[in-house]
Amino acid sequence: MRRGGSFSIYVPIPTNRLSPLPVISLRIVDRNGVTLREVLSDQEGRAYWLRWSEIPGWLVKATIAVDDSRFYIHPGLDPIAIVRALYQDMRALRVVSGGSTITEQVIHNIYHLPRTIPGKILEAWYALRLERTISKDQILLQYLNRVPCGNGTYGVEAASRLYFDKPARQLSLAEAAFLAGLPNSPGSSNPYRAFSRAESRQSFILKQMLEKRMISRVDYERAINEPIRIATSQRQFRAPHFTQMVLHVILPEDRQRISVVRTTLDYGVQKTVMLLLRGQVASLKSHRVTNAAAVVIDNASGDIIALVGSVNFFDSLRDGQVNGALSPRQPGSALKPFAYGPALESGMTAATILPDLPYSVAGTSTTSEGYSPENYDRKFHGPVRLRTALACSYNVPAVRVAERVGVRALLNLLRDAGLATLDKDASHYGLALTLGDGEVTLPPVRYSVISCSI
Repeated sequence: MRRGGSFSIYVPIPTNRLSPLPVISLRIVDRNGVTLREVLSDQEGRAYWLRWSEIPGWLVKATIAVDDSRFYIHPGLDPIAIVRALYQDMRALRVVSGGSTITEQVIHNIYHLPRTIPGKILEAWYALRLERTISKDQILLQYLNRVPCGNGTYGVEAASRLYFDKPARQLSLAEAAFLAGLPNSPGSSNPYRAFSRAESRQSFILKQMLEKRMISRVDYERAINEPIRIATSQRQFRAPHFTQMVLHVILPEDRQRISVVRTTLDYGVQKTVMLLLRGQVASLKSHRVTNAAAVVIDNASGDIIALVGSVNFFDSLRDGQVNGALSPRQPGSALKPFAYGPALESGMTAATILPDLPYSVAGTSTTSEGYSPENYDRKFHGPVRLRTALACSYNVPAVRVAERVGVRALLNLLRDAGLATLDKDASHYGLALTLGDGEVTLPPVRYSVISCSI
């Protein structure tokens, strides 16, 4: 048994256990890298996986100083720390120190073993195996990318972005020491609720770094006097309808293997469109208009530059979470130019005279009775030129033009243009198709993702 036990510590930790995929969250960004939305990882947190070259030296030193000063010389377990922890626990008659090494904490973050004596023994065994599986620097990298830092963040990059609104590589010594103190007790040292406690922990770490000669007296004085400014806590949820579309319509099913989705959206344009829509809806309040949607597409590439599904995503009384851009709606006069186009190609001109006079249309396969189209102003304008009929969006001339083009030909043209929701036979729509008697959506959704990366 003893030989088998000694041999077992040389069994490598499975590589899938060290994979970052269950830890990292998924970010959807616009074409310029602006974060639109972040989807929590399998551990229900936010995390970004850094390479060793992206970890700031201050943070490495601060972490070792406070968590495991003999990290680079012990085999995964630190007997001195264990004895010290037992003494402190017995003296306090409660658990005040665990004596865990950084290696053991990595194991705990991977396997989530119970805080029991059997669990601690198993954790120690895994730690010895981990030390023989990867290098010390790689173990430290695993720790810094996995360690919980409070408020749903895992790893130093996510914590740095949340608390300081900048990547970890830009952390100062003072900020690095501040972050290094959070994993010890992320709940009680929450910077948003117990800032003074977190700051006290930072001072302790800086003093430890000075005493262990990891920093100079000048570095210490500069850091201890540097004010810590915590960024406002916020959840980024921009362009909500668009990001939902990316998640549920466009993104591949294996999205667990993706950490960043770069889209075609331009958030600057998105904000402008949102403001314009809100202003337009407000101006139409007296007409009982309560909502609106808009899509901005680059015609040359098909890229969606902006997509607003409603004026207020969080307004449940007005179906704010319904994506008006993807919901089928009757387009009204927007389809009239599709009838005029082939009419002009077949011999009509902008000066062709069209009758805007009372006219009866036969019923369709769904309506046995016919109807008489009217204009928006409830007037008839007699003979009008084609250019006037189109510019003024008169209904009767549009129906006359559609009759000449043919409903089936018009329907095929609309389908070729991408209006796939017009999936019924031409007899179902009849000549009223040119007046918007068919439900369509605003955008094609196939060109919204530029790239996906792990």
